[in-house]
Amino acid sequence: MLNAGDLVVLGEKSLALTSVRTLIAADRLTSRQMPVVRAVVNGCSCLCLVDTGCGNTMVSSRLVAGPLGRKARPVQLANGDTTDSGRDCWATVELSGNRFTIRAIAEPGLDAFGVDCLLGDDVIDHMGGVTVRRGADNRYQVVWGEARQCG
Repeated sequence: MLNAGDLVVLGEKSLALTSVRTLIAADRLTSRQMPVVRAVVNGCSCLCLVDTGCGNTMVSSRLVAGPLGRKARPVQLANGDTTDSGRDCWATVELSGNRFTIRAIAEPGLDAFGVDCLLGDDVIDHMGGVTVRRGADNRYQVVWGEARQCG
């Protein structure tokens, strides 16, 4: 199971949440802390972290109804440990007027990060890319590219 403060590495990509332990003191991340967006995942409205360093989308296992698939490949944590608590699943994502279904990893400990979902490169590709920047109000702004159908 993932723990607050863990850095997740999938393949050669990593989730740089080195200070997440302090960020989740108030339970949920905000756009002042990280690039987060609202989306609907498997019919549930949820808070998602846009993670440009994560290859695959990860969803909280509580968002997945029915039986989960086989164990997902191991995920490497920042301290070098690996976890295999994730399970393969399908996730239907509705985001900025677009809807698509992708393979994802259902992770039971994801809620500890203060989000319900990590939107990885697979979602970013469906959305035609992403630009993340800080606005004049010091909040993260997420701007999606031109969405396209992915095979």
